[in-house]
Amino acid sequence: MSVTTWAALAALPRSQKDYLVVLTPKLRLLNWTKTGGRVNVYEVSFASLYEVSSDYGSIWRAVNTIKEDSDEYTARASIAAVDAAASSWYHDTSAGKLYVHTSGSTAPSTSQYIVCFFNIHISSGPGKDGKGKIFSNIYYEPLFRANTVPTLDYEQTDILSGGGMKTGSGRLEFNNTRKFWDKIFAIWTWENAPIAIKVGGEDLPLTEYQTVFTGRVQAGVWSDNVMSFEVTNLIDILKRNVPPNPLFGANVAAADRGKVVPFCFGEVSSITPLCSDNSMANAKEYTIADAAYQTLKAIVTVYDGGIPVAGGSYTNDLTNCKFTFNAYTPTGAVTCDVQGAKISDITGESDTALMTNGADIIRFFLKTVFGLLDAEINTTAFALAKVACTFKLGKYLRYRRNASSYFQEIERSTFGNIYIDNDGRWTFVVFAPYAIEDDDVSGEEMSDFKERRGIDKLFNAIKLHYDPQPLERDEGVTEVGSEDTYQGVSVTKIAVRHVYEKTGAYKNIYTWIKGTIDATAHAQRIALMVSARTQEISFTANGLKLFERRPGDLLGITRDRGPRESGILNDEKFQVLKISKSVALKQCRLICDDLKGLGRTIGFWGGAAAPTWAAATEAEKLMQGFWSNPGGLIDPADETTKDQSVWW
Repeated sequence: MSVTTWAALAALPRSQKDYLVVLTPKLRLLNWTKTGGRVNVYEVSFASLYEVSSDYGSIWRAVNTIKEDSDEYTARASIAAVDAAASSWYHDTSAGKLYVHTSGSTAPSTSQYIVCFFNIHISSGPGKDGKGKIFSNIYYEPLFRANTVPTLDYEQTDILSGGGMKTGSGRLEFNNTRKFWDKIFAIWTWENAPIAIKVGGEDLPLTEYQTVFTGRVQAGVWSDNVMSFEVTNLIDILKRNVPPNPLFGANVAAADRGKVVPFCFGEVSSITPLCSDNSMANAKEYTIADAAYQTLKAIVTVYDGGIPVAGGSYTNDLTNCKFTFNAYTPTGAVTCDVQGAKISDITGESDTALMTNGADIIRFFLKTVFGLLDAEINTTAFALAKVACTFKLGKYLRYRRNASSYFQEIERSTFGNIYIDNDGRWTFVVFAPYAIEDDDVSGEEMSDFKERRGIDKLFNAIKLHYDPQPLERDEGVTEVGSEDTYQGVSVTKIAVRHVYEKTGAYKNIYTWIKGTIDATAHAQRIALMVSARTQEISFTANGLKLFERRPGDLLGITRDRGPRESGILNDEKFQVLKISKSVALKQCRLICDDLKGLGRTIGFWGGAAAPTWAAATEAEKLMQGFWSNPGGLIDPADETTKDQSVWW
């Protein structure tokens, strides 16, 4: 029987499986010559079939893109099309030549770096019947040592701490017994090369292969028999420090010289701007944010010693995030109230509304600050997250920290989870306690099944800190919450004390939330979550089916025997907290919980026609909300209905 779909392959207990690897090294191109009969075209030899060693033979090189310095050329379909358009390229695979039209329509020079990025294709073996893996007439060299691939770990952010996710990184090994890598390792550049791993097998077409890892090469290690690459995914970009730019200039005030030029989001009051030009006492210029990355929606009010300055006494420059006094000499401390970045400050956006949504702020960092493209971002997931992020955020970022620490605060403010998906795209999802499953694993082979009900995440009180306002202090903030002053809202769950046997289990949450109503709702939700005792399960699932799954996905789990009083899990909903994918063993190890203890207690609004608790089916009891009395009982005569329905 021919197996041609991923679903069919994953369902088979035994089948031929293999892995495909696409690596994208780069090579600087030199020795260009003018193409005859063309005005702006220059050519260089670039054979698709490249002789890698006398022992091994050739490998196919598929040109991915061409860059001149940091600017990417546009691919064209012919030499004539290249001649007509600057910054373009065309690869004639038959002739083995690469044609370019430079950005300045001039001959390529040694001062320019014209670099070719190209794909090479590798498999873990010759495939079914030893025929070799061939897709779109490209042969995948059988060199990948899949049995040495490390486990790829994907872990969801803890809802209270934030901090992105950690994901698979490790060493990938390739055979070098026939000297495949000897020549190309030295002449091609591998550092930061994109790499992708797909899994499939049998008779699957390439479109049915599933991507299980996308990342970049950190370093390569050559040896006689093995070529190794240390790889990681792009989550490392969050180690970059932001905001990145210091303030310098001939007329910058001495006290502000070298300070970080801030970022500004939402509505923020009591900002102390940086004096970027104090050459004239009555015409001082003040910078609020870094115009290299953003503009300002508005400068609402400027203060001199706490007293509002008349609007005619200063001129706003919203594009450059500045204002300048007009024949006015301040006598006190200069502060201001502002509306920060606009949505249009996100690369590719045109909406001039104030940027207050957590999903938009994350995209601002990814696209505008880090320079990522739409193709590197799961735009659909971000659009859904934007709808789910109903709280308005705001903060004045005055201190240089690694981006992950700021992302933690956004995650805590939104119930969000930022991670890189299997396909290498950045994804942002917002926690929702509704039982809509992504996959059913009722019939899967499970082993080492464990269940845990812990109290380590129980807290009887939450204090949510919101509306961050800049607190003037020296550089060098060392702990979260020390750089701003906050308002606070507290929620206490008395009943948790009886479980936890403590009165001081208290959790501080620092957020970017601006409004009191939003902060109160967020605090109540967090208190609800940390006062519920979580049911956590872990198990190993054999086979490939769960290789598609990721943190935050919801699984319907049925298990006939387990460490429960009833002994049965019957299609109960658990979210994936962590999934470890063992490529070599073809199995996944999962840690899941029952939606922070809320999987069976959060309901939808059912409407007037919804059944009563007594008449409801088990599924309706899981999916529909019910009114309860002040004691939490849906049915006052039935103690088992206590706390079985909570409104989100």
